[in-house]
Amino acid sequence: KSVDILEKLLDRYPAFQEECKAMYYLHLSYKNIDQNTKALGIRNRMIGEYPDCSFTQVLTDPNYLEKQMKLLNKKENLYQEAYSSFKNEDYEQTIKLAQQSVSVVAGDIDYVAKFDFLEAMCAGKLEGKEVYIAKLETLIEKYPNTDEEIKAKEILRFIKGDAKAFETLIYKEGLENFVLEEDKLHYIFVVLYN
Repeated sequence: KSVDILEKLLDRYPAFQEECKAMYYLHLSYKNIDQNTKALGIRNRMIGEYPDCSFTQVLTDPNYLEKQMKLLNKKENLYQEAYSSFKNEDYEQTIKLAQQSVSVVAGDIDYVAKFDFLEAMCAGKLEGKEVYIAKLETLIEKYPNTDEEIKAKEILRFIKGDAKAFETLIYKEGLENFVLEEDKLHYIFVVLYN
């Protein structure tokens, strides 16, 4: 059934965004039902059409997953080392580690944003409020829809400390969905200006 559905998917939607992934699963499905000639055909098609796709790399390089795990571990270890320096208030070392990580995390938006966020935090500690605000605003522009964007927006709202900081909402409150439940714990936030 998997083969049937994947073949129809590939026929109906040629060159769609997830085609390489679908081809990979079709290759596995063919292998599972001992249709090795068809599996080889899909593999060759993947190599021809998507040589840089991670799914193609898995099929053509037996060490690909191991290399990717090592790279991911290296990124995470670098980040943890930089974050540890930040927690120990060694801001110069944190910035140095973040700048050294550029070649390792290049292209991985999640880690690039994490390191830039650490650098912004350090800049705030070392260079003051105005630099901190500027770095956070730059971070918000560079990394939309990331955890770091949300954190930067929250920090800016409190750093600015004026009514304008709270004019726009980061989250939708969902007041229309609120239901008072007498037996549940509820939180109330009060924001005071000045």
